[in-house]
Amino acid sequence: MATAIDETGKDMNLKLNVRKTKLLVAEAVEKEYNITIDGEKVEQVDHFKYLGSVKTSNANCTADIKARIGMSKGSMIELQDLWNDRNLPTELKMKLIKILVWSVLLYGLEGWTMTKADENRVLAAEMWFWRRMLNISWKEKRTNRSILEELGMKRQLLGELVTVTRKLTYLGDILRGSGSALTLQIIEGKVEGRSWRGRQKKQWFDNIKEWTGMNLVQAKRLAQNRTAWKEIWRCSQMVANRQ
Repeated sequence: MATAIDETGKDMNLKLNVRKTKLLVAEAVEKEYNITIDGEKVEQVDHFKYLGSVKTSNANCTADIKARIGMSKGSMIELQDLWNDRNLPTELKMKLIKILVWSVLLYGLEGWTMTKADENRVLAAEMWFWRRMLNISWKEKRTNRSILEELGMKRQLLGELVTVTRKLTYLGDILRGSGSALTLQIIEGKVEGRSWRGRQKKQWFDNIKEWTGMNLVQAKRLAQNRTAWKEIWRCSQMVANRQ
């Protein structure tokens, strides 16, 4: 395939840059592949960043989630002067965090397959943001509940406002045929061959099952009714935003 792309590009006076081209193979067993273009070997890597998202050979989203949390914390630190400004009301600071910080963390979240550990990372990041905004040190030994009570809110980052809502909205669009046919085929299709021994990896739709309790057939049937589908993700928010 790489050769075919290279040859097609040459017909249009386009040259494939081998040094900027990387090979990533998503397999359970690591193998070395020898793919060359114009006599040069394409470098095989176990991860790379594509359109701001980290892709790994084990098809795990943890690396991308960790990178996004790190970037959002960096944005939070850069805006420290805002959080220290006593003239700004707390309500305004909270809105600024959701606009300027959460948007960095949640880029591309619709494609995440989240494990329990990943969910805990997102929940911990949310509390880190609020503590940083309020200038609360870990030495004060404040509980998460006391901080949320001070702000007059519940947890929101994982489910109530963002992750569950956006992921279920994305799924609804796909199941109604609003997305590409390839995306629907990936969700509904099955890979031929036998499964590897051991515990199976968590799949993208497994998050939907945990939040809604529905299988794919039930979800596809319900997604045709937009009003009923919105009611489903409203109920799912409480499941994701566990205290």
